[in-house]
Amino acid sequence: MSLIVFWQIEKPPGFESAPNAGSPLCGKVEKGYPSKILGEGRSRVDARGVAVWGDSKVLLRCGVELPKPCPVSDLRQAG
Repeated sequence: MSLIVFWQIEKPPGFESAPNAGSPLCGKVEKGYPSKILGEGRSRVDARGVAVWGDSKVLLRCGVELPKPCPVSDLRQAG
């Protein structure tokens, strides 16, 4: 199973492909990457499963490892 993660930061950690970027699901997702996000145009990146918009402020990496579930006892309600 693959996970898609979006984040917006000042300087991305890099444009490396995620461990599962070559999965068939990521191949399907890549075909649907939008040309703009938050009004920012998409930049060309040579890493599989990676897309970048807006001068590298928005980075999408398909195929990252799923986080390990935490025990319910570790969850706390906010508020």
